[in-house]
Amino acid sequence: MAIAALMLSVVAACAGAAPSPARGPAAISSPTPFVPPRYVPPSYVPPSYVPPSYVPPSYVPPSYVPPIVRPPDPFNPPPSNVPPGYVPPSYVPPSFVPVISRPPDTFNSPPPGAQSGPPQAGGTSGPPPGGSCAAVSAVASAPVLNGTSDLFDQHLHEYFAGGPNNAPLDVSAQVTMATGVAQTLVFVVRGQGTYDDCLVRQGLQRYPGRILPFAVPRVITADEIDQLRLAIEAADSPYRGVGELAFYRSDFDGVSLSSGPAAAAFDALFRSLEQRGLPVFIHLRNGQDADFAAMMRAHPALKVGMHGYPSPDATAVATLLRTYPNVSYSLDTAMLNITGLADLRPGISDQQRQTGVDAAWAFWKGLMTAFPDRVMWGTDAGPDYDTDMYRPNVEFVRAFIAKLPTELQRGYAYANAARFWGIPR
Repeated sequence: MAIAALMLSVVAACAGAAPSPARGPAAISSPTPFVPPRYVPPSYVPPSYVPPSYVPPSYVPPSYVPPIVRPPDPFNPPPSNVPPGYVPPSYVPPSFVPVISRPPDTFNSPPPGAQSGPPQAGGTSGPPPGGSCAAVSAVASAPVLNGTSDLFDQHLHEYFAGGPNNAPLDVSAQVTMATGVAQTLVFVVRGQGTYDDCLVRQGLQRYPGRILPFAVPRVITADEIDQLRLAIEAADSPYRGVGELAFYRSDFDGVSLSSGPAAAAFDALFRSLEQRGLPVFIHLRNGQDADFAAMMRAHPALKVGMHGYPSPDATAVATLLRTYPNVSYSLDTAMLNITGLADLRPGISDQQRQTGVDAAWAFWKGLMTAFPDRVMWGTDAGPDYDTDMYRPNVEFVRAFIAKLPTELQRGYAYANAARFWGIPR
């Protein structure tokens, strides 16, 4: 009995105790699926994968035009009241021609028939955007110029026919019209050959009678000059002359009008201009007198507009005009810069302007009096001149014209340029 009671007590004690921990596979109550070591879920994209439509942040489309970096202007020193080396944010020196480069597109191929870069000399098939390329007279519906309030700016640089946004001649036309300038002679760099010629014709359609375009070669080589001559000779040419040939620029170093690799091309170009009664606009470099004399001997009937040389020497300019009856002189606003004010950044006072006007008249009085029919006005402004930059030039020259004797005012304001460049009266 005692043994039976003892066994019953042991069984009872075991029944009330906590169970022992389980061991082995039977202990996993919610088993997870097996994951192989190199399993990749369906949504995974490896780092090197580039989808077909992906455009990386650094991509630049072919139409991109980078900002223009403006070098200092070595020809027009700033006024004395600004720090040395000052270049206003929007100012482009007259000699500056920006080089537009577009990085290649390594990710997206252009669609069939699309143009992946700027058109090359010789043009493209079909007109660029903006209208037809129908021939338009550069002097059609010309505004009436009949008072000293009218101005003819016969020295304005467009550089590229399309301007900064591929809008033909809009910058030149809109800025001058906004400031009351009736007509403008614009120098257009034929950077893209016949493509630019078409853009110029489109610009003339939008601004009839406002603009006289002159053609400028992109680079100074015999082939480029020949291409320019063919553009002038074309039946639908929009150009009324050639220039500015700026021999003071570095890309003209070593180039001669009468000798060297480009001489024959220059000779053919000038002969063509003579035959058509069209002028050329030239800015010689120092020491080029003999070269220019040889050119004029070979082309005695060629009409030449001269600017910037020899200057600022009124006596030397008078000698030039006396020697060559077919030469007229562009006395630009920048050339009136006797007191350092005629580069005319915005904000000069009326007193400063009048001081500059008085000094300019005292300096150029002898030349203008001796050659009343052969001195013309222009600005030598560039395509980056907005209205605020351009307007002080106009205000200055209006004050200067008011200072002139009555018999000189009309000629300098517009009549001399209109007659010389062949604008119907």
